[in-house]
Amino acid sequence: MEQGPGVADERALHEAKPAPKQQKETEEGYETDEEERERRRKDASAAALTLEIVGDLPHAEIKPPENVLFVCKLNPVTRSEDLELIFSRFGTICSCEVIKDKKTGDSLQYAFIEFEDKASAEQAYVKMQNVLIDDRRIWVDFSQSVSKLHGVWVKQRRVGALDRGPIATLRFRLGMRWWLTCVARARAVATRPSAMRCSTRRLHHAQQEAGVCVEALRNIGIVAHIDAGKTTLTERLLHLTHSLSLPGLKPPPKQATYTAPGDVDTGSTVTDFLEEERERGITIQSAAVGPVWWTSEQLDEHLQPSVPKQAVSITLVDTPGHVDFGIEVERTVRVVDGAVVVLDGVEGVEPQSENVWRQTKRYGVHAHLFFINKLDRAGACVSRSLRSIIDRGLHPRPALLQLPVYASQAREDAGDLSRSKSDDPLIGVVDLLSMELVRFEGVAGEQMTRLPLSEARHGVLYVQAQEARHALVELVSSLDVDLLDRVLELDDPALAATQLPRSEIHAAVRRLTIQGDICPVLCGAAACNVGVQLLLDAIGLYLPSPRDRPPVDGTLLPDTPKRSATSLSLEARSTAALAFKVVWDKRKGPITFVRMYAGTLQSGATLINTTTHQKERIARLLLPYADQYVDVPTLQAGQIGVVLGLKDTRTGDTLVDARKGGGGAPPHIPPHAWHTLRLRRVHVPPPVFSVSVEPRSKADEGAVAEALRMLVRTDPSLHVSEGGTGTSAQTVLSGMGELHLDIAKHRLENEFHVHAHLGHVRVGYRETLAEGVQGHATEHLDQEVGGKPARFGVQVHVRPLRDDEPGQARYGGNDVVLNMGETPSLVYDAGRSLEQVLAQAMQAALVRGPLSGYPLQGLHVTLSGIETHGPELSSPAAVRVALMQALRRALGYAVRRATGEAVQGHTRLMEPMMRVTITAPDNYAGALASDVTVEQNGSILEMLHTAAEETVTSTYEVYIPPAEDTEPMGRSGSPMRLEALVPLARMMRYSTRLRALTGGTGTYRMELHGFAIVSPERERTLLQELGRLPRP
Repeated sequence: MEQGPGVADERALHEAKPAPKQQKETEEGYETDEEERERRRKDASAAALTLEIVGDLPHAEIKPPENVLFVCKLNPVTRSEDLELIFSRFGTICSCEVIKDKKTGDSLQYAFIEFEDKASAEQAYVKMQNVLIDDRRIWVDFSQSVSKLHGVWVKQRRVGALDRGPIATLRFRLGMRWWLTCVARARAVATRPSAMRCSTRRLHHAQQEAGVCVEALRNIGIVAHIDAGKTTLTERLLHLTHSLSLPGLKPPPKQATYTAPGDVDTGSTVTDFLEEERERGITIQSAAVGPVWWTSEQLDEHLQPSVPKQAVSITLVDTPGHVDFGIEVERTVRVVDGAVVVLDGVEGVEPQSENVWRQTKRYGVHAHLFFINKLDRAGACVSRSLRSIIDRGLHPRPALLQLPVYASQAREDAGDLSRSKSDDPLIGVVDLLSMELVRFEGVAGEQMTRLPLSEARHGVLYVQAQEARHALVELVSSLDVDLLDRVLELDDPALAATQLPRSEIHAAVRRLTIQGDICPVLCGAAACNVGVQLLLDAIGLYLPSPRDRPPVDGTLLPDTPKRSATSLSLEARSTAALAFKVVWDKRKGPITFVRMYAGTLQSGATLINTTTHQKERIARLLLPYADQYVDVPTLQAGQIGVVLGLKDTRTGDTLVDARKGGGGAPPHIPPHAWHTLRLRRVHVPPPVFSVSVEPRSKADEGAVAEALRMLVRTDPSLHVSEGGTGTSAQTVLSGMGELHLDIAKHRLENEFHVHAHLGHVRVGYRETLAEGVQGHATEHLDQEVGGKPARFGVQVHVRPLRDDEPGQARYGGNDVVLNMGETPSLVYDAGRSLEQVLAQAMQAALVRGPLSGYPLQGLHVTLSGIETHGPELSSPAAVRVALMQALRRALGYAVRRATGEAVQGHTRLMEPMMRVTITAPDNYAGALASDVTVEQNGSILEMLHTAAEETVTSTYEVYIPPAEDTEPMGRSGSPMRLEALVPLARMMRYSTRLRALTGGTGTYRMELHGFAIVSPERERTLLQELGRLPRP
């Protein structure tokens, strides 16, 4: 006897018994047999409905409501929370669930989403069809359509497959095929290797079990000159730590499956994931990966006792090497605890190597490791690289821990240690602390073999290794008191190199490295998989954990006009974090990278941004794996993580606990001042190049403005100003270089999908007051602004900055003093105060000068005599208009375009001056000096010849091996370094000219030195080019 739709049979009613807890609850009501049977019938009907939804009960014909959507073809990593966040913009969601395998917990790659009303479901069905989510294009349908022909399927199946109608047969086959495909894919998720992806269930389980030991954390930046091999090295490090296949919080198993490491040439790298990066073969933005876990016999034997065995957790941050992307290095070294400086074994220290070294020193990063890379290339030389570290001022004591070994040197009959031919392959290194020859084999050098050195077998190689080890122990013992005491306790201190335990030498090297007294130097070739495992050991052994770093510096704003300095230790209970990077994701929105400095951060917590004084609520916490992310419940002090949900946080902002007093502020910080704490910000260099940005049509204006706003938020070294440099109003985008602006253009087109035309690249000039000139103006605004009445009064006094007065970065290198006096404070929308509105208005007023339209710089501006008339009349727009008019009159300019005369002109143009360092063979010195002074209008600061330097500095405190008989390819003569100050306008496309002058052997780097006032003749020419003066 057939049953009607939704009616369960006797067997189903019998099996639908309530759980013990439910039975206990029903027994409390003493239900009758009829009531119990009715409850069981309802439970069975509910179970039948559930099974109907997942397609597992063919005889059920209960139709789902029309406001439920069926979503399939999902990525296995997509979670219910992700779908709910994406679909919630169409209406209120009652439930959202990704269906998972009952045994494994893995996603079956389809989900059901129930909306509150049918209209919302219909809109989502139309808008979300074939949308890309987590790299998969999803399919959306009404769940009712999945089962509306189910009665036909049941009937047709009884009759036979051959008698089915074509539509029903097709739907049945497609439904069953999709069901079987989902099951097969879900079962394969846990076993298939996939770069930087893994089971969400497995990662969540790892997060539950793995505790964070601060002593085991290593936050490391990889920095170098462009093309030194940073990305290749990072890919090998990730490969060896198993993170390409098993990212997570727990150490991977010993027998984890390896995948091939990423390759720059083929565009398969993990950290260079942007399309532009893979096309150009360079790193454009920093990429964080971690934590990745590393363990080895060396770590087990020599790690400090406070670190659990097999528990070194490393967060790697790969950084760009191109000078145009220096902001990426700035915000990386601001939050890391140590750095690995990669050197090209052929070139040694290069111009950008010096730049990134200075950047690490600026933020107090004293612990470094040098990795001399590309020692497999012809012309590579460890000795020359060591000398360049000392001669170029990076560090006076590089401590060599390894020697490279080539095939000819490892032979037992080798009598000469020097390389006999340029194609002699690199096969390994000598570990000077263990006195072993280490060789590397496998997919990426993961199979490491150690062979003890002996004089009988290795001859000259053994002798040189003994000499190098003796020099290393002597250097370390002369700087470390504890090791020196151990040396003096020996019967024969001269035998300290052979008698001291390795663990004591490792401990001394670690102490000196953290203090910055020495820099360990390691050797290898990442592309040949040589030396990378030993670099991982050195990161764990010698670089500091967050607990080894001193308390982070910050400032407070107490009841005084000036900020007071303070510090924050790792042990503080209150939550404090620094947002050091913001990126934009099409699906997730703004993604904020943070470094935790104190306390614990949890999902759903509320923070205060002490820069904007706005509250921010955390939606999710994640750990970064390049362009993939893993959810975690908490972030602890010392960790680098990712936060979703922050709406108004930018690079350099400080985030603290929103609770009163921070929920337990440190004793030296008053509770009322906790919400004014600001950690040291990221230094953002001023932009020096600019282009005009024009929407292609009127309809594109809004999209272009929004894209530019987000672009500047993600890259603070870009700057957008309104007004431009010409006579007509336009938008100007400024950046660090031509490549920087070219990348920004491609991001606007490919990432934000906006239609805009970018003009030619121009140098970014500045305006300032002439020396000794002061200006004063009073503005009483009483007019309509934006169609609304506005009233506001202010007095502005302006003068040039003195030499001992620093400018403020937030005001573009100007110093602004707000003298509020007795003015009552106003509160605007979103909780903004009058001080905040004045500061924002002042920033806008200083963006455009009266002479050329370029930004103002080097001014001291005082605001006083402020008159307000309530938040409606003295609106932010009124404040902005009044300040602009007052500042313009104070500067004393009224430009007459008709005659070209400037009345009471006291403003002068300044151009950016670059400190240029040119390196080339000394036989080109004369030609280069003449070109810099005559053709480029520069002034030479100094000219150094390396050969003469080495003659004077013939002895070094450190061991330097005998120089190999190799020279860099294409080099002739001794290296020469020329330093000069050159206007930036003259350095446009200088690399082409330098190659022509030096036959392709010269290199140069430049950094902003400052701005200098141009001559009157040059100023008139520039104003004519800008259309501010008529051409003759």
